Amino acid sequence: MARNSSTDEQALAEAMVARARVAMAAIADYDQARVDRLAQAIGWALGHETTFGRLARMSVDESGIGDREGRVTKRFKIHGILRDALRSPSVGVIEDDPVKGIVKYAKPAGVIASIVPMTNPELTPPGTAIYAIKARDAVIFSPHPRTRRTTNEVVRILREVMEREDVPADVFQCVEEPTIPLAQELMARCDLTLATGGAAMVRAAYSSGKPAFGVGGGNSTMVIDETADIAEAARNTRLSKTSDHGSGCSADGNLLIDHRIYDAVVARLRAEGGHLATAEEKALLQRAMWDDDGTRIVATVAQPAPKLAAGAGFAVCRL
Repeated sequence: MARNSSTDEQALAEAMVARARVAMAAIADYDQARVDRLAQAIGWALGHETTFGRLARMSVDESGIGDREGRVTKRFKIHGILRDALRSPSVGVIEDDPVKGIVKYAKPAGVIASIVPMTNPELTPPGTAIYAIKARDAVIFSPHPRTRRTTNEVVRILREVMEREDVPADVFQCVEEPTIPLAQELMARCDLTLATGGAAMVRAAYSSGKPAFGVGGGNSTMVIDETADIAEAARNTRLSKTSDHGSGCSADGNLLIDHRIYDAVVARLRAEGGHLATAEEKALLQRAMWDDDGTRIVATVAQPAPKLAAGAGFAVCRL
């Protein structure tokens, strides 16, 4: 069971939140054009090919998971986030329904505690920052201990971007030495929590006493029904599971295939380079990737298939 936060951790959390509120007060009157400009500045700075490439490789080297070259391509997600954000109003009147007589005004949520996962320390902070600055919110990022250097470097760049735009750098802050008790302290003090991580961390976010959005481990199930383009579906699965070894949130978690096309889909997946495990190999993988309590072994997350198979005791061909 996690220990309680120390006096020093409580004082640090209190000070960070106080600085964040001062920074928020300084941007409280920014109009739509100003916050859109700031969102663009973040997107282009962190989505820059050289900058993001350095951060992506740094994150893989620090965490030991994922693929250095595959992760570099995730910079385009920052561009996509920016595109979507710029399409939505976030200041003043954001919706006017004269039929119902309802007018909606946007207001900041407040200081956000962002719990950053080790799988995306170079991508989660820029995405969160774009939407936060659009809403005139401040963010305190709490890194995963295994990727704290990468997350702090990303937030250092975010702060530089804000300073260049004459915005208080404390709109974005990052914990230098993360601990679970400090993260819990921040979640209790901030106005909103965005938590991506293990089940325990997500439960802590929902139990913090403040609004929270949590995402636990594991990605989405992909349903392939009888109407699917089988060749396209198999190709997409191959791309999804081999890019950065499937570490991204948008990567296929698992497949649910309609029984009427099951054999055809499996055949196409094998044609794409997939390996169909035998019952014995499945059992070996289960023992190698999960402990006796059913908890995923971290060292097996976002690893290449040949490495996972070798660790389990059998061999597969490399794509």
